[in-house]
Amino acid sequence: MKTKPEQYARALFETLKDKSKPEAKEAIRNFVSVLASQNQLSRTEKIIEEYIKIYNREEGIVEVELSCASGLDKAEEKPIADRVKELTQADKINITQVVDKELLGGIIIRFEDQIIDGCLRSRLDDLKNTLSK
Repeated sequence: MKTKPEQYARALFETLKDKSKPEAKEAIRNFVSVLASQNQLSRTEKIIEEYIKIYNREEGIVEVELSCASGLDKAEEKPIADRVKELTQADKINITQVVDKELLGGIIIRFEDQIIDGCLRSRLDDLKNTLSK
């Protein structure tokens, strides 16, 4: 049976939990050796992605992607972070901004498996659909 990246990531997370920095370095070295011996090094990127998801979930961290036509400053980010924190019950919110010149205005917020579409194009489409009924 083939081991899934999620299983490797969970094993790594459990192994690294409560380890000192030198112990963690040694554990990671051993982990990479196991991956190499099983010809699984090509799956490293996916394992790391899964590890980050597990780590964030366990630590109460939510990653948010915020797409907007132009960058927002920290003061403009704060109410968004507060709302996502409220929706997810997270301890910490990490926001990554993506400037999308295709957006006319507004923002699109992506976190976990959710998308909050507050862009102008969506609102105009909604208005068009409402008026055409």
